[in-house]
Amino acid sequence: MQEEAHEALSRTYDPLRKPDRSPTPSPEAGAAVMPAVVHSDRTTRPQTVSAEVDPLYHRLIGEVGGHTGTPVVLNTSFNGRDEPVVCNPRDALATFHRLPMDALAIGPFLVRRPDGAVGEARA
Repeated sequence: MQEEAHEALSRTYDPLRKPDRSPTPSPEAGAAVMPAVVHSDRTTRPQTVSAEVDPLYHRLIGEVGGHTGTPVVLNTSFNGRDEPVVCNPRDALATFHRLPMDALAIGPFLVRRPDGAVGEARA
């Protein structure tokens, strides 16, 4: 979330000047809380979201932050091993059913698995 980026990123990061994919040194606190988003060279590529530009995604990230204490989501390619990247909702649902994921958000919709259910991950 654009308004909270300064808390987890270095003071040199300016989300208003360069809000998309800017290599930025991560402070130790950010790396400890979000190790999956820190590269081996101790940088990260934050993509901030403002409520004005994308209110739905901004709200989703805020809800994640409410549950975890850190308003961050990891944006990565969505596909199974040796499969093409998901390109539409039908592909997303099919991949969700195959892989061990807890939930899938598509626009205003949230698909969740029943408690304890997991997908059938393929090798």
